[in-house]
Amino acid sequence: MKAFQGVFYTSKNQQGAFMKARKVPVVDTTAAGDTFVGAYAVYLAQHALEKPEHAIAGAVAFATRAASMTVQKSGAQSSIPFLNEVPE
Repeated sequence: MKAFQGVFYTSKNQQGAFMKARKVPVVDTTAAGDTFVGAYAVYLAQHALEKPEHAIAGAVAFATRAASMTVQKSGAQSSIPFLNEVPE
């Protein structure tokens, strides 16, 4: 089975889209999923009201960037970036 290297998502306004993952050196995948979900929720909490039509795609992109940072470090909690460390 071939692994997808990115995220497939769908929303009420979009039939389905694939967003490629950032190419980064992977050290440890521990906490990548937790980081993705947390970053996704934070982005939606901050942006859903101001630009709802772009909220899902923006949240997926932000969460993907955050998770890509996590996998570049060893460990769980210590590898999760702070909000201000995730690039725009």
